[in-house]
Amino acid sequence: MRALDASSKLNSEWAFLRHMFEIGRTAAASWLKWHYDDIGNRSTVDIRQMFSGRGPLSQKKRESGEAAG
Repeated sequence: MRALDASSKLNSEWAFLRHMFEIGRTAAASWLKWHYDDIGNRSTVDIRQMFSGRGPLSQKKRESGEAAG
C-alpha cells in the first residue's frame, strides 16, 4: 500500500472510508491465510525483540542516526 499524506486523516468521504475498509479486510484475510493455524498455538510476534531495541525498526533508526527508543 502506498503511503498516504497527512490530509488523508481528515478525509471522511464515504468512498475513501470504504476503500480503507477493503484494504484492511484484504490485509486481514492475507494474514489469516498464513497464520490461522498459529492462532492459540504460537506467538506471531516476538514481543521481547520488538521492545528490546534489536528489531528491524531499531536497526533502521541506528543506520539513519536516530535514537532508538
